[in-house]
Amino acid sequence: ADLHLELTTGACPDAGEAIGVPKTSNIVRSTLHALVDDVQDQVTVVAHSASRCELLERLALSFHSMYDRMLVMVTCECPEPGPEGERCSPPEARDHPTIAFMKIVDVPYDFGLSRGKRLLAQWAQTEFVLVLDDDFVRSPLSCMECMLLHMRSRMHSLTLPFDLLGFPILEDERNFGAFRGQLRATNGPLYLEPMASEAAVDGCMRVGIHPMAFLARTARLRQFKFQDQLPVGEHEQFFYANRYLGLHAAVCFDSTFPHFRVQMSAGYKQRRERMQELATDAFKKIGFQGMMYLLHKCDAYSGIDHNEFIQQNIPPWSISDDTCGPQPEPPTDFVMFFVAIFSTMDDRGALFRRMLRGEAPLAWLPRLAAAAPTRWAFFVEEQSITPPALVEEEAQHGDVVLMPQQGETKGGFTAFQLKFAVTFLRDFHFRWLLVAEQDVFVHLEPVLSVLVAQEPPMRSAVGGWRAKAGMASLQSPWLPPQFFALSHDTKHLLASPRVARWLRTDLENGDAAAALNAWLALLDVQRLELQGVHLGWGGAAVGCPGKSSSVPQSMALPPLAVLHPVAPGELLLMSEAAAVHGFGCEGLNATWANIVIG
Repeated sequence: ADLHLELTTGACPDAGEAIGVPKTSNIVRSTLHALVDDVQDQVTVVAHSASRCELLERLALSFHSMYDRMLVMVTCECPEPGPEGERCSPPEARDHPTIAFMKIVDVPYDFGLSRGKRLLAQWAQTEFVLVLDDDFVRSPLSCMECMLLHMRSRMHSLTLPFDLLGFPILEDERNFGAFRGQLRATNGPLYLEPMASEAAVDGCMRVGIHPMAFLARTARLRQFKFQDQLPVGEHEQFFYANRYLGLHAAVCFDSTFPHFRVQMSAGYKQRRERMQELATDAFKKIGFQGMMYLLHKCDAYSGIDHNEFIQQNIPPWSISDDTCGPQPEPPTDFVMFFVAIFSTMDDRGALFRRMLRGEAPLAWLPRLAAAAPTRWAFFVEEQSITPPALVEEEAQHGDVVLMPQQGETKGGFTAFQLKFAVTFLRDFHFRWLLVAEQDVFVHLEPVLSVLVAQEPPMRSAVGGWRAKAGMASLQSPWLPPQFFALSHDTKHLLASPRVARWLRTDLENGDAAAALNAWLALLDVQRLELQGVHLGWGGAAVGCPGKSSSVPQSMALPPLAVLHPVAPGELLLMSEAAAVHGFGCEGLNATWANIVIG
């Protein structure tokens, strides 16, 4: 209620007149919002217990230490079905023999929480009921008056009054996390997603679900539907089904009731062992494969969260973050590797694309696709007129992406085009992104050995890290853009709207290498070096910088992993040598120097 108070202050009339001071007074007006109800007349404490009814006395005594007239009404399941269980049907209420203002209702075994709470709500005579489990107690941190004041507050009752008012359960939040948030239905499981904002000025937060311990309006609780046939899973079903009946739930943080867990008895332990089987059947009855509790706010840019979802066979994009709900469905299926290849529109580029699609089955891309789920795209710079052959190629294979023309390239691609490719893949999901130019030879085994060793792949950039020419040795290593790999979370961060708009593409006249290293410089990523990366190769005439059994002195060299640039014929022959002999340079120094390869 709102109490309007007036406080009048002034000098004593006689004393003021005696000293010649005129008579004055001040009136201070104030409004006080206060609860004028006695909670003992407004609230009934209800609880249901199965196989541990002895805890109910502790619950009642904890409330009666503060509220000696508060009614505590509980349901107690009979220990076992059978002859003794017959006395529990129909349920009958009886007074506790020693504790005043406590009623016990004996119910059959496996009566269930839903039926127990529905029964108690029907029998309650007060405006509100406080629903608790049997192992809760009242403490000095329990403010019944605060909870009742929130239920009567004009801030909420004039618009959408609370039907249920929950509270933080500190012990459970320390051990498991905050069990409150929004429910979201999918074709698979039912998700509980935590919330991080939307609190009102009084500290209360509207939620879609909270723990099944709350203060409820008795009349509204009777209107809500309970699934009586569910021995477990009724909690989730209750909140999910009744939101269509206008259920408004909230959590306020100025009161709590301790949750004192006790050691399980033999009977209760046996019941808990059946919980998994019962829960599986329960969720199927309400139309879901299961229920997933996200007890912390998941970050779409976190490699840890992303890997956890994959390990549990949960699509990462089905989990919403703290933006606008779940992400859109990815354009393609989830794969282990996605390969972005920068290609050209000429005949040479068309030949490379045919080889990498599978005409050269021993080339690195077809071998990668055979070893693990892989998708790829060829990024080709668009021209004023697109050749009909390229249009036909895209129609046949569907793997050509035209990227805008921006600046002049130094034999590869520009920083703007690299940014375009990264942001183009924003909604694609995979474990590793491999970026390569079309004229790169890749020995697959050394590359895979480095990638597979990173499990799970998080905050990683793999490539031929080296010191840039002219840079001091203490400077950060330099990643050449001709071939490199990024873990999914690194790609996802660079492609995200919050970061992509700040990625510079004008460094060193739009050089892709300068831009890539500037993007990675400020990120806390693992810079994993790939041994055997050789760039600026002069061709077969200058020899191959890797091992070859035909040249004994070359066996001391590290394995050749990446070589750039190579001609189409060199890519074909080196791929065959790597697949058959294990060395891409096999026979090159002995016989290839006199071969003209186009």
